[in-house]
Amino acid sequence: MIELSDEEIEYISLYVNNINTGWGDDMNFNYGTDFIKTDRHEELEKSIDEKLTNFYNDYEPELLGEESGADMSLNTNEDENVITIEGNKLKVTLYYESYVYKEGA
Repeated sequence: MIELSDEEIEYISLYVNNINTGWGDDMNFNYGTDFIKTDRHEELEKSIDEKLTNFYNDYEPELLGEESGADMSLNTNEDENVITIEGNKLKVTLYYESYVYKEGA
């Protein structure tokens, strides 16, 4: 759960259908309705992006052994187009997959 301001929560509730990113990608905002994006909307989106990016970048998984590679993604929707908001917190799902290369016999 990521804490956001009232205004950020309202922006997501009114206009955003999904926010997601993958390894090395920018945050994607997918809109659920047509609207005229104002300068204030841009500021709110930038602020939300920064909070989600910080969460994403600060995540440190527990690893079982030495990691050879990894893939990670973030998504606000677990189930179709449903974004979960509780008070001022946005539910974010972070998927992390790692792998280890070993020499075979």
